[in-house]
Amino acid sequence: MPAPGTVEFPGQKRRKIRMRGTKQANKDTQNRLRKNLDRLLSEGEALLPEVTWNGKISWRKGDPVKKTIKEIQKVLDNRHNQKWLSKRMMAKRGDPLAKAWAGSLSAAHDEEITIVGDFNHPSFGKGSFVRRGDGKPLYLAAIQNHHLPSLKMAAWEQHARKGFHFFSWKKGLVCSGFQPVLPEGWLEDVLERSRFEFIKNEEGWCTKDLSQDESLPHISL
Repeated sequence: MPAPGTVEFPGQKRRKIRMRGTKQANKDTQNRLRKNLDRLLSEGEALLPEVTWNGKISWRKGDPVKKTIKEIQKVLDNRHNQKWLSKRMMAKRGDPLAKAWAGSLSAAHDEEITIVGDFNHPSFGKGSFVRRGDGKPLYLAAIQNHHLPSLKMAAWEQHARKGFHFFSWKKGLVCSGFQPVLPEGWLEDVLERSRFEFIKNEEGWCTKDLSQDESLPHISL
């Protein structure tokens, strides 16, 4: 990634200016982003959501989720064309998520990762990302942190706001349309990652003592 921009003032020495919200990437951050960005280049298609519904939307033509996936696929088809990526990541028109994909794929061609953005959200979590292009920081962070189930789902918030349901887990990302149809095995995966200990009985999954208080009732899922 290019070094921070430099400016000169009359009678002063040259100084470096770093963009607000950025930080110097430590070794762990560099290695993690390097691995994630390399995967975007090598198998980006596998990181796109699986659409499991075939319904129709009465108020518009086509499926907006599939349309976004199609736009991202165009970007992936040009993943090694850095000139094309540079134009797409700054485009004023087109799908905003595809724009962020173009910026992330462009960053994947960098030999070094030095300065990174710092993203933090109360619902989706936090993660470092390479700022590249005119994409939303939320989308850039979600794309480049696809190893984090909660954060990678944030990339599709524009469609979730319109009523589409997304499920993120260790096997990827699933869109079930307007009905919350859980992928088989998704619930078990989520509960295994919970900070609480769940057990399965004849009635389903349950836990007790969420606050270590024996008086609390059992909560079943």
